[in-house]
Amino acid sequence: CNLDMNAPEDSVFLCPVLLVEDHPVIRSGVRLLLENTSEFKVIAETGKSREVLSLAEQCRPEIVLLDLVLD
Repeated sequence: CNLDMNAPEDSVFLCPVLLVEDHPVIRSGVRLLLENTSEFKVIAETGKSREVLSLAEQCRPEIVLLDLVLD
C-alpha cells in the first residue's frame, strides 16, 4: 500500500483489495474480516476466474486475494 509515514497518526489508509473466491459464504466472511480492519477496503469481488483480469484492470487494486482452486 502507499502509506505516507509522515501522515498524522489518526489518518485512515485503506488498501484496495480485489477478492476472488468462488464460494459465496467464504467470500462474504473474508470481506467482513477485511472490512472490519482499518487497513483494507474490498473494492471488487468475484467468484469467476474469467472476471479477474478485467476487474483488476478496471479497479486497480493494490492487493488481489485469490483462491487458487476455483470451481
